[in-house]
Amino acid sequence: AEAARTAVHIKAGDAFTEAAVNQDRQAIYETGWFYDLYPTFDAVPEGVKITYHVMENPVLKSVEITGNKALSTADIKNLLTVPSGQVLNSKKLNSDITAIEARYRKDGYILAKISDINMKDDGTLKLTFNEGILEGYTVKGNEKTKEYVITREMRMKPGEAFNVKKARRSMQRVYNLGYFEDVNMKL
Repeated sequence: AEAARTAVHIKAGDAFTEAAVNQDRQAIYETGWFYDLYPTFDAVPEGVKITYHVMENPVLKSVEITGNKALSTADIKNLLTVPSGQVLNSKKLNSDITAIEARYRKDGYILAKISDINMKDDGTLKLTFNEGILEGYTVKGNEKTKEYVITREMRMKPGEAFNVKKARRSMQRVYNLGYFEDVNMKL
């Protein structure tokens, strides 16, 4: 409640405007402690009394991570700064998700992203990742060279998460064969 009170800009004696109420509503929501809120208004002799009804985020008890292979569960949990045993702050969680996705990109997994964030009633935060799985290769432009000569140089196998660093290395290996004037990839 203190976080909501601190975020409110309207003070007793200020002119009542819809824009000010909406601004305060947004400011309360942006604290990250509440999943919903709504104002009610009561006419009083001095003007209008505004009450903000807030629905607090649940207490985080545990984190369940699925869909990750390229980045370990331990690495992902190390990047989560939201503390267990306390009310979940969605603003801090969003910052953590951004940090996790940045780590994926830094490691070359440019297609990886979080596909679902779900808070269960029992306090379990479920994070589901989609790492951008490589489905396969299509080779074009080779007229004299057998396809397997090219695909054996690939550093990733179908079913693995796509990694741009490994893809570039694969293209370099194919070019180094000396059979081709130019080698490039297209997703």
